[in-house]
Amino acid sequence: MVKKIRVILDGRVITDHFPGIGNYARNLALALAEEEDLELLVVQSAGGRGDAGHLPSLSSHPRIRMISCPAGPVSLAQHYCLDRLAGKYGADLWHSTWYMAPWLKMSCPTVFTFYDTIPLLLPQYWPAVHRILFRLAHRLAFRSMSGGIVLSQSAKKDLERLAGARGGSLVPIPPGVPSHYAPAAPEAVRQVRNRYRLDRDYMFFVGINKPSKNLTGLLAAYRQHRRSMSEAQPLLVVAGPWDSRYPEARAMAMADDLRDSVRFLGFVPAEEMPALYTGSLFYVCPSLQEGFGFPLAEAMACGTAVACSRAGSLPEVAGEAACYFDPENAAELADVLTKAATDAVWRKASSALGRERAARFSWKNTARRTLEIYREVLDRESAPARRRR
Repeated sequence: MVKKIRVILDGRVITDHFPGIGNYARNLALALAEEEDLELLVVQSAGGRGDAGHLPSLSSHPRIRMISCPAGPVSLAQHYCLDRLAGKYGADLWHSTWYMAPWLKMSCPTVFTFYDTIPLLLPQYWPAVHRILFRLAHRLAFRSMSGGIVLSQSAKKDLERLAGARGGSLVPIPPGVPSHYAPAAPEAVRQVRNRYRLDRDYMFFVGINKPSKNLTGLLAAYRQHRRSMSEAQPLLVVAGPWDSRYPEARAMAMADDLRDSVRFLGFVPAEEMPALYTGSLFYVCPSLQEGFGFPLAEAMACGTAVACSRAGSLPEVAGEAACYFDPENAAELADVLTKAATDAVWRKASSALGRERAARFSWKNTARRTLEIYREVLDRESAPARRRR
């Protein structure tokens, strides 16, 4: 009989402040909980300050035990609190889902998940002090970790080239797509379009408005696209949380020529997203850089045609399913928007290729490959002790 591994997974990032990372941590926890060889504990910040839309699905799971940490995910105190938690609950292994901790060696092996090097690849959007701290934090994490996971080959290369990861120390394990992301029934599409008053065809963007997502670039290209369309101009629908530090996109959308054609939905519940993807003409991902691209994979799983940037990991995710563009070339992006809006034959082909591509991204496979990393780390860490006996 295989001994169960007791793993503590850090879930303090499962909040609206960390939409992508929180999505990864939450879905990984749910998938790992189905593994028979694992006993899973998930850390949340004291007082349960996580996003109410995410934590109940974990705390109500019969095979997940929620535990509390008094220190938040950016607190210096956490570097001392985490090892005490590991000892208190007898952890065989700690899985950190963010690079900010633990930087001190713990009493049990630690596995980190890393995502991207966006502040180093796009330095114009981050202050120098932020970039210095980002690189330092990663180097401390690399030094303390027993094993590392990254979501794409592209991100692995960037972490080795720019952030100091040792070659071969990071294992690419792509995340999955939750099973409810699938083509929605016509009635579900009709209801969600009525709810959000989407009375025309629309192209769809999902993501926060941070500079790396290039929403302003998309709006500039959308303006050019509209000028090339004499009739049947589709809406641009934007879904996702909003960061008030970056108001430029809303300001652009308030211009007279865009005001009636751009819709900001804000946060959309996960259960409504498949119908919004399915109901769109196509999904557009204009990012300047991505470590993976969760919405791109979700859109493909829903059978939605996809147009996306050539940057970072996106070609690795979309393969032949997407129509690509240079995200910093507004004219090229505008041409792709026009092609995607007018070419029904291309949309049908992209839809079929995308669904086939998205089927490769399974949270079950992600959990099993992650469990393999846990076992490899534990075997490696226990080998010196066996030799000493």
